[in-house]
Amino acid sequence: MSPKASNDGQKKQAAGKPAKPANKPAAKQAAKPQPVKQEPAQPVHTPGAKVLRAMGAAAGRMMSSEEMISGTLSTLDPKVLAEAFNENPEFYARLLGELSSDVISNTINKNPQFIEQIMEQLDPAIMARASSKNPDFMVTFMQNMDPVTIARVMNATPEFMMEVTRRLDPESFAGVANETMEWIAELMQHTDPDVAALLVNKHPEWVAEFMSRFDPKAIAEIFERNADWTLDLLRALDPAVFAGMFNEYPEFYLGMMKHTDRKVLSEVIQAACDGGALEGVVLLTDTEIPGLGSFEGCRVRIRGASFEGAKKRR
Repeated sequence: MSPKASNDGQKKQAAGKPAKPANKPAAKQAAKPQPVKQEPAQPVHTPGAKVLRAMGAAAGRMMSSEEMISGTLSTLDPKVLAEAFNENPEFYARLLGELSSDVISNTINKNPQFIEQIMEQLDPAIMARASSKNPDFMVTFMQNMDPVTIARVMNATPEFMMEVTRRLDPESFAGVANETMEWIAELMQHTDPDVAALLVNKHPEWVAEFMSRFDPKAIAEIFERNADWTLDLLRALDPAVFAGMFNEYPEFYLGMMKHTDRKVLSEVIQAACDGGALEGVVLLTDTEIPGLGSFEGCRVRIRGASFEGAKKRR
């Protein structure tokens, strides 16, 4: 009998069991060493993020088929799908990054009603997290989306959109929007100004920070192209919110006004005054009155505006 077999037999006798012939000593000893017992225990204490990332990547490659996704959506219950998203946020954030943005946008364009229903069930925090983690995907995604479809979804789920927006990183979201300005301009045409105003009134700090990260000239061009929409938005805005945003980032809003067509700007101000959007807002000016002297910090209440021609722009 070999020394190993003898030792094995002694251990078994010490445990109160008769020694058996050592015909499989190697197998018995291979199961005993400490490293083998510790190795499988590690995954129990390791977060499942790596597994979820791998699964998300694999699923994303499998699902980058428009026919497959569109067909799958038509057979799913929006509530069930939303629950799956809410319970596995890490998986779906990874999955989103692996999917073809063209395929997803085309699928949503074909199934707007389904998307409306699923958004009513989704946790806004999950949606915001997935979007913030995949800015490159979101840029291409938005460029391929039908603005009318997205506007329809936003108009149908304003409370959800407000919660998602509040949880998004303003800098990341502004970066996405800066890459899709043409799309944003068209989206505004189909978005209910009251819904947009509701978002601004509920989350002024987020909106102010978000807007401050844009090129004022680009924003001015968008508002010019959507002058009627802008007027309706101003009518629905809380004047205190409007003033607070201006106070927080005056350079941005002054820069935007600088690049806005003067006629459009005067019409916006006049309409805002008519609708009460600027009620309670005053301008602080330094005024010089001939014969009377200079006066600093004069408070001027806004009553309206008019355009008197290009020569007055200086």
